[in-house]
Parts: sequence; C-alpha cells; structure tokens
Amino acid sequence: MSQIDSYYDQILTFENQKADAGLGPSDASIDQILTSCKSYLIDPENNFLTETFYTRLDALSETVPLTDDQRADLDARHRAAIKEHFIPAYESLISGISALNGRGLNEGGLSGFNDGKRYYEYLVKSGPGVSYSVPELKAALSRQMEKDYEAIGKILSENPSLDLEHASFSLSDPEEILSDLKSQMASDFPSLSECGYEVRYVPSYLESSLSPAFYLTAPLDDVNQNVIYINNGFSDSTDSLYTTLAHEGFPGHLYQTVYNRTHAANPLMSILSCSGANEGWATYVENYACTFDNGLPKAVGEYRAHIRSFSLCVHGLLDIGINYDGWTKEQAKGFITACFRADDDTVNELWQVMVDNPANYLEYCGGYVEYMEIREQAEIALGKDFSPMEFHTLLLELGPIPFSVTREFVSRWISQKAA
Repeated sequence: MSQIDSYYDQILTFENQKADAGLGPSDASIDQILTSCKSYLIDPENNFLTETFYTRLDALSETVPLTDDQRADLDARHRAAIKEHFIPAYESLISGISALNGRGLNEGGLSGFNDGKRYYEYLVKSGPGVSYSVPELKAALSRQMEKDYEAIGKILSENPSLDLEHASFSLSDPEEILSDLKSQMASDFPSLSECGYEVRYVPSYLESSLSPAFYLTAPLDDVNQNVIYINNGFSDSTDSLYTTLAHEGFPGHLYQTVYNRTHAANPLMSILSCSGANEGWATYVENYACTFDNGLPKAVGEYRAHIRSFSLCVHGLLDIGINYDGWTKEQAKGFITACFRADDDTVNELWQVMVDNPANYLEYCGGYVEYMEIREQAEIALGKDFSPMEFHTLLLELGPIPFSVTREFVSRWISQKAA
C-alpha cells in the first residue's frame, strides 16, 4: 500500500504518453474512471481497508503471538500508509486523469484508432484464447443465438401458462446455496476434497464501482483461502444469487481453481491461465445450474438458461461490432433494440462499457460458445456413450488453456472412446 502512489504516477505517465500519441481516452471514458476513483477517497480512520486489516491481524495473532507494542506499531503503520500513500494516490490520479479531458480523439471503439482492428484481433487471441478468428467468432455467437431463440420459442409454446415473473429459487442464504450446489453437481462433476472458503459483502460505498460478485483466487500455497464477494448494490442480486454463486463458487471459479491446483499433472499448470477458459467455464456452469433442482420449475430453469445465453451472445456481438466493425452509436442502438427492449440510457451504458473494455465480454461469451460447441461435438460423436462426468473431468484436468489446445485433446478423447 505504501507503493501505490508511485505506481499510480507511472500509470499517469503512461496515460499522458498515450494522449500525446493520439490514443488518449475520450471524455466519456474519463468520466467513468473518475467515478470509480472517487469511491476510494475513504475516511482515513474508518474504512474497509482498516476493517480487513484488523481481521487479518486477529487471525495472525492466533498463530503468532503479538505484544501490545507490536500490534500498536502495525496499526500505526497501516493507518499511516492510508493517509500518506493510499488516499494521496487517488487524489493524484483524479487530478491527472481530469487533466486529460479534451485530448481523446476517438469516442468510438478500437477500430477508430490506427491499427485498432489488428490490436483487437490480438486482444481476442491473447485474452479469451478462443480458437476462432474474429469473423468465425461472430458466426459462432450467431449460431448459439439462433439455437437459444428456437429453444425459447419451443419452451413457451409447450408451456403457454408458464409463470416466468413469479418463479424463484428456493434458497437465498449464500452458505446454504453453496452447500446445495456442491450436492447438486455431484452426479455430473468430479468430486473435490473439502476446501475452505468465505463469503463476504462489498462495502456499501464501493457497490456502484464493483461487479455483482467476484471470486478472489486462493494463494498458490494455500487452496483454503478462497473468498467470494457479493455486491448487494445490484437490484437483482437476490434473485440471481443461486446462479451467481454457481459462477463464482461451485462448480464455477472456486471449484475450477482448486481442482486444477490439486490435480495438476505439472506444477506449471497451476500458474498458467486463459481468461476465456476461466470465464467460459464459469458461464457454462452458471447456465448448467439453472437446470438443477433449485426450486424453479424445469421449464423456467431451461428458459432462464437460454435467455442468459442469448443475452450474453448479444453482448459479444455488440463488442465486436463496436470495436472491430466500427459501428456508430446509432448502428449499435439498432442492433440492441432489435434484440431486446432498451431505452436510451441502456444503449448509452452498453456503448460505453464496450468502448472502455474492448474484448472483455468475449472472455465470457467466447469461452462459453467454445465449451458449448465442444460438448455438442462430443455428444454427437459418442451418442449414448457420452458421459457428462467424463467430459467435465477431462476439461478440468486439462486446466484453463487456450481452446485450440483444448479442442485437440477433446478430439483425441472422442476418438479413443469411439474406438
């Protein structure tokens, strides 16, 4: 924490170099950055950092006895770091980023920059790690949307009196949900030895700047230090908590991470990663959990899974359209409103999200459609011999690797089973 001010000074130097080169953020992007930064101008005495510091200090005291003087010294150093480094770092960052107003030349996506399309292609390969080219990914997302659309139509035609509005999950307590998910997944996913985890809540003053939920990866040397944060600032956080915890916990990020760490054939596999394989897996199992025995009628669970899938693919195509194909805001609006109801505020928000985070959504939807197509390939080839348990075990033991490699191993597995 005492180095955060010097680190942010480096960021500002880089941002000024970008602006000098004509690559600075637009004023709208700067507004988003400033909103996030201002939420960290905390009370130097009473704040979430001090709260978590005391929690860690208490845990340390259980194994390493501290004298009163030692504890007082650590406390004083922590408070000094907040006052002298943490808060000044954000004040400096706010001032420096504000000074960039008016210097951004491009208010659209990456394609508006020189070589922007090439850079976007690089982001797609280096981040999500999908096996597709960008045009192939567009086609894959469109195929999945068509499948979801057809499935939704079939569900509604076969269940004309389906009560979608009032259906809800049977559990709402996070600990109970995680326990239930572990039980429900047992038939289709390999077992995992007990691992520790903790559910925490995002501080109220950070709710507007953080995700609905997120998983903090356990340290390499202790797979029991897993933390899932829940953000109560989102209006639908309670209604979607079951699937959110499936994404972040079991059989999502937490489960995938710990399984990979404890079953890695080589230690190197524990530190390699591929964001598309991570987020794609979590998205795949999040939808999978919609069909568990979770209190939703079977048809409602299937409907929700397809709606989530459809919406995710819309976001992925929007990301590509804005950052690769060079859509204007009007073109983006036309696409959004053709897919679902959206007012101008929603359109503007989605536009800005895609401009500020190019290729980010592709980690989720790109990885997801890879897993869906790989599974469909296996189901068609193996027919009644296809086993979800064996399929999931194979993917988990491969770990989060680029999909070109995953597809090669899955093809070998299919050939061996077919033989």
